[in-house]
Amino acid sequence: MEPVSGRVELAALAQSPADPDRARALAVILTARAQADPDFAHALAAWQREAAAQQTGEGNVSSSISGGHQDNVVVARDISGPMTFGTPPARPTS
Repeated sequence: MEPVSGRVELAALAQSPADPDRARALAVILTARAQADPDFAHALAAWQREAAAQQTGEGNVSSSISGGHQDNVVVARDISGPMTFGTPPARPTS
């Protein structure tokens, strides 16, 4: 017997992504398929790790910068990976 693909459940969830019942239906199919197929289970776990690493969550960034001189300022919400700043040029001496 051919395993269920989950395409119908995925399409239903795509039409209503906030519907927890549709998400649960797809999860049930994916879990059953992973239990029956070790290669699928491995691929699904790899996809889950990658998706988790890219998850941005919800929310906003609100920043206020005032007064004086700022050398390095970053306004961001989700950063993935390293950030590097170069050495600022020397300030002229008076």
